[in-house]
Amino acid sequence: VFYTAADEWLRPADGRLLPHASAAAAPLLTALHIPVLHPNLADYATLLRQIGTPPIPVGDVAEGLRRAGLVRAVPLHEAPPFLRSLDAWRPLWALLDGLLRGQPPAERAAALDELKGCAVALTERMVLRPLPQLYRGQPEAQALFPEVAWLHPTLPADSFPGRYVPTFGVRQAVERL
Repeated sequence: VFYTAADEWLRPADGRLLPHASAAAAPLLTALHIPVLHPNLADYATLLRQIGTPPIPVGDVAEGLRRAGLVRAVPLHEAPPFLRSLDAWRPLWALLDGLLRGQPPAERAAALDELKGCAVALTERMVLRPLPQLYRGQPEAQALFPEVAWLHPTLPADSFPGRYVPTFGVRQAVERL
């Protein structure tokens, strides 16, 4: 049997294991109705993996975000209560970053495709949007194109979500002129 962070018992195959450094995401995943291993049982993850408990895939996170209604642009203050601050998102972003970095390119592309409709990135205007709907850009570009949804300035370009947000370049500028 598998005991979840939501204090439920499941068959091992129905639960999900978190990567070692992702325990901080367990409360968010529980709120998204994803059955992750209870943090007090993390020492048994290897045994549970051997008896058929899979690691959490990006697709489960995407499905949880869809169930929570994060499928369009959503002002941060209108997000589900457990995701209404920048700090609330950080454990989930760290989890997704670790899951995506560990995948071969083709699997990473498929995982990002599952996330593409989910509002997982924060704009400078404090609106959550799907990754393809915003850009990273130089301050000059941001000043010239204020109508563009820009990635929040505190989010690094080398980890999720910034790593997977397209860069605003000449082509995008020409398209808008």
